Amino acid sequence: MTKPFIFMSASFLLVCCCLLLFLGQAQATKKIAVALCQTAAFGANPQTLDFSSMENCLQTASNNGAEFAVFGESIVYGWLNPGITTFGMPIPSQITATVAAMSRKYNLSIVLGMVEKTPVGLLYDTAVLIDNVGKLRLKHRKVNVLEHAFSDNSSYAAGKISAMRTVTVNGVKIGLLVCSDTYKYGTGIKVLKKMASLNPEVVFVPYGYCAGKPFKKSCVGYGGLSGVAGNASVAYSAPTVGTNGIGERLYGRFLPSQYCGMSVVTDKSGKVIHQLGYNTNQTAVVEVPLSSQ
Repeated sequence: MTKPFIFMSASFLLVCCCLLLFLGQAQATKKIAVALCQTAAFGANPQTLDFSSMENCLQTASNNGAEFAVFGESIVYGWLNPGITTFGMPIPSQITATVAAMSRKYNLSIVLGMVEKTPVGLLYDTAVLIDNVGKLRLKHRKVNVLEHAFSDNSSYAAGKISAMRTVTVNGVKIGLLVCSDTYKYGTGIKVLKKMASLNPEVVFVPYGYCAGKPFKKSCVGYGGLSGVAGNASVAYSAPTVGTNGIGERLYGRFLPSQYCGMSVVTDKSGKVIHQLGYNTNQTAVVEVPLSSQ
């Protein structure tokens, strides 16, 4: 075997190794641009329903290159609003149609939390994913509901673990949860285990994480949203994008209470990648590294 041949063979092997290493790194660092739209819930009733705050967030998200935008829990009408027994709507509805129009306008896939009222009158604390062409792609009903949370001691109906699904949007396998679904108590433990079995690349979570008085800037004494989201990420080995609400919680029991803000992105190891401020209206676009499947 001649020296030139040996040199060429070694060079070829070196190039192949470098190419394989590059491809491996590229796969491991696949990312998506996600906007955390940290804003207050809007609309006490259908007469006061105004989507302008949502649209402002989407405009900022679109201008900054986001592919997805995630809002908080019950962003429409507010969590535990007693009026939803009267004016709550099914999914899909005029509300999701309005959001779908905005998704097309801004070329964004949108996740938001909203109440869902079934034809038989059941109320679910639900998250939906509407893609950038306005199609409703995924719906998740909160499973780990907080019992007797309404001011009259009633509760949202609980979703079923067996109904949990993922969906692939723009090549990304996505899971949805709602707030206390990520808590490690009650049925939350089973929810996290089920999500792990679905092998998502990322999980989007509308939160309504709040604290009572005295209002504490990091929700000290209430677990901390970064800890909750981080523990969930570890449980299902995928990043969590959790957007929280801001402002005073107006409805339900155990008032006064205030949303903490501090929306967060954690990677699959539970490490905080990005966190927003306490109780501030913010939209931030974050590069989220996906879990490899």
